[in-house]
Amino acid sequence: MAIGTRTKRLGMALLASSAVAVIILASVSAEANRPTPSVAGTRVDNFALTDQHGVGHELYYYKSAPALVLFAHALDDAPSAQSQQAIESLRAGYEARGVVFLGLNSNVRDSFDAIAVSASTLKMPILKDEWQLAGRTLDLKTSADVLVINPKTWTVVYQGPADDKLRAAGSSQARLAHAVDALIAGKVPSTETIKAKGTPLAFPD
Repeated sequence: MAIGTRTKRLGMALLASSAVAVIILASVSAEANRPTPSVAGTRVDNFALTDQHGVGHELYYYKSAPALVLFAHALDDAPSAQSQQAIESLRAGYEARGVVFLGLNSNVRDSFDAIAVSASTLKMPILKDEWQLAGRTLDLKTSADVLVINPKTWTVVYQGPADDKLRAAGSSQARLAHAVDALIAGKVPSTETIKAKGTPLAFPD
């Protein structure tokens, strides 16, 4: 009788443990499938950083620009190089219309000197975010991430890749140019977040 009671209790304990395990696994799965937070639609804080030529740039200084395009930059990184090429093409058509283009390098491994040498011939400023404060605040996730910012409100209206070649599988079409065109026309585009296919950016604690 005692053995039967112990067996019954053991069975109930195993059943309870299994139930707890199922709950934990379900919680982990839900966490993994939860949409990644986006900076799109939020207001960005001001910051000041130095570019590859030693020139200082303050974000809010560009308040008169119709749109500001800020893209992630990383050395020796294929997605970043591809993104930069797409941004260069966009800059050729938009810079004359007052749109500002800034690169932001938040990679710990990329030194200021290395960036200065690599980007010495670039016309676009590449800002070195040595302490990663700007990159964290702007929630840059990959080396192919691009933000379009509305300088009138300092809100992010687009977060995603520069073009469709850099969008992650299953993501919507890249609409960076659409957001910039809307801002130039004085309109407020709907905020969009599109996952970019780039190298994840590391922000060690």
